Amino acid sequence: MRKLICESFWKKSINSKIQFIIMSLKRVLIITYYWPPSGGAGVQRWLKFVKYLPGTGWEPIIYTSKNPESPVEDLSLLKDIPEGITILKRKNMGTIFLV
Repeated sequence: MRKLICESFWKKSINSKIQFIIMSLKRVLIITYYWPPSGGAGVQRWLKFVKYLPGTGWEPIIYTSKNPESPVEDLSLLKDIPEGITILKRKNMGTIFLV
C-alpha cells in the first residue's frame, strides 16, 4: 500500500505535490507582541523560527499586535517574512505601566 502511494505521488504534477505537502503540515499558533516592522533580537528570533518551521512539517500562524509600542523599527525585516504565512493582527488595547 505504501509503495503504491509513493508511486502515485511522484507521478503528480509539481503543483499537486506542493498542495499535498501544504495540506499535510501541522499548524502552530505563535503569539508574539513584536513582529516586523518592529526591530530587535526578539523579532529576528521569531522571524527565523517561522522561516524554518515549514521544513519540519509545521505551518506557523502568527498572532501579533497591529500597533505595538516598539523602541526600534527595522523595515528591512519585512522582506524576510516568508510568503504564504498567515498573519493575524489585532489592535493593541494599550500597555499598563506600573511605577
